[in-house]
Amino acid sequence: MKIFVFPFSVLFFCYIISSSISLFAQGTVQGCIYNGRIYVTPNGDDGNIYYLNKYYSFEGTSHQINYNYGNPAIGHIQCTVENPQDVGPGCRVRTAAGIFLNTNRVNNATLITCLPLDDYIPILILILGVIGFFYINSKKSTILIKC
Repeated sequence: MKIFVFPFSVLFFCYIISSSISLFAQGTVQGCIYNGRIYVTPNGDDGNIYYLNKYYSFEGTSHQINYNYGNPAIGHIQCTVENPQDVGPGCRVRTAAGIFLNTNRVNNATLITCLPLDDYIPILILILGVIGFFYINSKKSTILIKC
């Protein structure tokens, strides 16, 4: 009886592809930090030329900050930002009612985007199918199932 063993090289190839997808899934965001989140939707400024405050919307887009990304046990977490750095003028997070939640400074941070892995499943199946097809044909044998 012949047993089909899934080749390690196929698994390694899939790992390389999935790793490379996450390498390109980073960007930079600029916003105001409040309560462990960075708010990135601009909401105007105060127009003061001496001490400019930029406003960011509390109801807009925000991302959780991962301060522990250097810890190997935690590492990079999708849908978070890392390494916030102070880059500029003051900022405030403002609600729709006009209430200011904080006064801080504008920060840039690295965004680890959310990877919709469900979108990549058809591509991975196609790749595995093509590799499997060539692997089986290279063996030039038939796979028989005995009961």
